[in-house]
This record gives sequence, structure tokens and C-alpha cells, in this order.
Amino acid sequence: FEGVCQEAEERVRSGQGVVPQEKHRLLWCHTAPLFTDVFSFLEEEYGAVVVFDELSHVAPPADESMGLLEGIAAEKIQYSWNGPAERRVQIVLDIAREYQIDACIHFDQWGCQIANGSAKMIRDALESQLGIPTLTLEGDYMDFRVNSEEQIKARLAAFMEILPRR
Repeated sequence: FEGVCQEAEERVRSGQGVVPQEKHRLLWCHTAPLFTDVFSFLEEEYGAVVVFDELSHVAPPADESMGLLEGIAAEKIQYSWNGPAERRVQIVLDIAREYQIDACIHFDQWGCQIANGSAKMIRDALESQLGIPTLTLEGDYMDFRVNSEEQIKARLAAFMEILPRR
């Protein structure tokens, strides 16, 4: 992993992104459809890079003076999906600022009360506080019969077309 880390650091220093001439920096909230590669589609068709995936967020480490179990519990409590929706909203806002996000795509997995219950709160906060447009993409992440690959790509394409370029 040291080689990967060194390469990443060099790319950051030289200003080289994942795709040549990056046009959009995206935040992806919640899960993604598993039956299609939406990330490659966004990169190849729109020069858009998902620079942060909300499910990859890791809470800050617990106080080292805590015991092992208390430390694990303290970390898990701070995860964006635990606790009030306002915490999730604040974490998403912090991520958007830190990673200089241009737009957000929130995959609203049918049946997930946490995602469904806070999707509008996240969209409203990103748009009102940071001016970041958000697409709420509803569906099932495993069942392509609910919304096909073509339907998902059409929604993504329509959203990408309205975004100003960097």
C-alpha cells in the first residue's frame, strides 16, 4: 500500500485527477445500484468523479484512554447512520466542504428508513448552505426490475446536463 499512497500523494501534488480535465466533483450518498457501473459512466461520459462515498466515512478514533469495548462503542455511535438525522446532515455538509463537492447524488434505497427519512434534509442543507445541487435517485440497489440501467443512466444524464462546468 505504500506505493499506492506515494502515487496518490504525487498525483495530488501535481494536480492530476482521476480523469483528465475533471469537470465535476461528486459526493455519493448512501449505496449505489450494484447491477450497473454508474461511477465509470459518470467518469467516461461527463468527466465527473465521485470523490467521496458517504458509506466510506469513518468516525474519528475514540479517546485512547477508553477501554477497548468502550472505544469501539464510542466510534460506532459517531457513525453518520447512528443517532439523529441532523448528525448525518452535518457530516455530509462537512464532507462536502472538505472535498470541494460540486454536486451530490443521493441514492434513495427503497425500504431504508434512514436514507429515505433524511434525503430531503440533506438535499435542502446542501443547496441552502453550500449551493450544491442534489439528485435524489430512488430505486433498489439490487433489483434491476425496479428501475433499469437505462432509466438510472437517463436520470444521471439529465442531472449532469444541468450542472455548470468547473
